[in-house]
Amino acid sequence: MSLPTLAHSPVDRAGQLANHAAIGLSALESLPQAIAVLDQHCRVQYVNRRAESLCASSGPCRMVCGCWQFTQADVQDRLEQLVRNVCAPGRSTAVGGGFRMPLGEGPPMLVSVLPLKANHPLASPRSVPLALVFIVASQSASFAASHVIADQLGLTATEARLAASLAAGNTVLDFAALQRCTPHTARSHLKNLMRKTGCRRQFEVVRLVQSLQAG
Repeated sequence: MSLPTLAHSPVDRAGQLANHAAIGLSALESLPQAIAVLDQHCRVQYVNRRAESLCASSGPCRMVCGCWQFTQADVQDRLEQLVRNVCAPGRSTAVGGGFRMPLGEGPPMLVSVLPLKANHPLASPRSVPLALVFIVASQSASFAASHVIADQLGLTATEARLAASLAAGNTVLDFAALQRCTPHTARSHLKNLMRKTGCRRQFEVVRLVQSLQAG
């Protein structure tokens, strides 16, 4: 099963979504922020509708020979650096990063780049590191909902709720109380969460979730 590329018609897109709904691509299509999956050379593996719209003639992005490019050279340089960092072989603990992209007189856009695990369903069957890129207007940015975290990072619903809870400033014990589970169970969820995301410390989980900006 391969990742969908830019759809050329509503029929094509409907077929792609039907084939990939089980791994959450339908959720990506419905999100208001632009999302792109890129390889280490910024070659596009997938874009959602919002990302396609940014590549319009007057937009801040474009597709050149199958590669994602920002029209501003300095912004493109920062994107390429972050993508290389999260896609570098052996960088299993990479947690990504982000930056602001100025848009003339309008509000800047926030660009976040996260590592997509090689064994994540979105990366199958390539088994190579990929970067998950989020672009959203800064005036509408907020922390991602737990279902978005689950879809993007390949987490269970409980692990995603824990990640969102930590990003909101709660402790693991707070989460255990909210979920009415034992501290041991909550710590087990944390262990699985950190293993799947490649994070070694809780603050890295927080930074990762904060990079997911929901429109």
